[in-house]
Amino acid sequence: MNRQEWLEKRHNFMTASDVPAIMGLSKYRSPIEVWNEKVNGHTDENIAPAAEIGLDIEPVLVRKVGTILKCEAVWLGENLDVAFKVHPHYEYIAATIDGLATLDEQSVQRAEIEFPTDDIKPGTYIIECKTTSKWDGKEDIPQEWVAQCQTQMAVHGIDGVILIVLVMGYNRHYELRFIPFDKSYWDDHILPKIVEFWTYVQTETLPPVTSPDDVDIIKSIYPNVNDMVIEDNELEDMIDRLNQLKEQRNTLDTEIALLEGELRRKGENYKAILAGKYVVDFALQNRKETVIPAKTIKVMRIKQRKTN
Repeated sequence: MNRQEWLEKRHNFMTASDVPAIMGLSKYRSPIEVWNEKVNGHTDENIAPAAEIGLDIEPVLVRKVGTILKCEAVWLGENLDVAFKVHPHYEYIAATIDGLATLDEQSVQRAEIEFPTDDIKPGTYIIECKTTSKWDGKEDIPQEWVAQCQTQMAVHGIDGVILIVLVMGYNRHYELRFIPFDKSYWDDHILPKIVEFWTYVQTETLPPVTSPDDVDIIKSIYPNVNDMVIEDNELEDMIDRLNQLKEQRNTLDTEIALLEGELRRKGENYKAILAGKYVVDFALQNRKETVIPAKTIKVMRIKQRKTN
């Protein structure tokens, strides 16, 4: 199976990389975005630069696991028939893994130094590769990664994932972690969410809105209006709340504009105003416009005042 065949095939499944989104753990995709991909085949063909770097560096990271733990580490990017697997009991759940590591007693000892744990024993484990600049290893593993790895383990029948992370930035380095299979988390939280979401896909029923970006997706899905009229009195409370929030927003927008205007008036031609714990800076900025001629505007910035 080549990469194009793999991309087309995984479209028909709930994959491990879909799970963080449908559980509301992803910062980049919402459940409705995943639903739109599965039902309408709408996917973004453009790979983000960070994701592209991640794909390119996968074999390097897999080899790094082998080097650090002195174990056999195999990258599966060129063997997608092995990397891609369907759950034995749920034919619509699948997962693709980056690699496999086989640990003996000696490499287990090295692993226990890298990530202290009693869960790792000699055997074969999944390798999951990540690149990031937003996690440095000092905090807990992001839950979106954990949910993805738990799904990989459930599908492939392997009880652990060796997570290798290339932390980008000034202090570039590797972080290694071990994630054991958590059967209760899979059975009680992840699996029910996947089953529920797959029902939305099969019935072509939109899941609940969870992100402001979902509005544009819904507009693109339903661009037309038919002659049907429906009645749903349960929406009355929602509409009342919507109207209330809009009124509050109008009031807040007006108050913000008045307060900013008063600060500008107090600033007159001054460079800055010192106001207790705040500094209000004023500066001239040349702004180039495409429709109207370029002009100089006065920009106001409010900052916390530095204390010695």
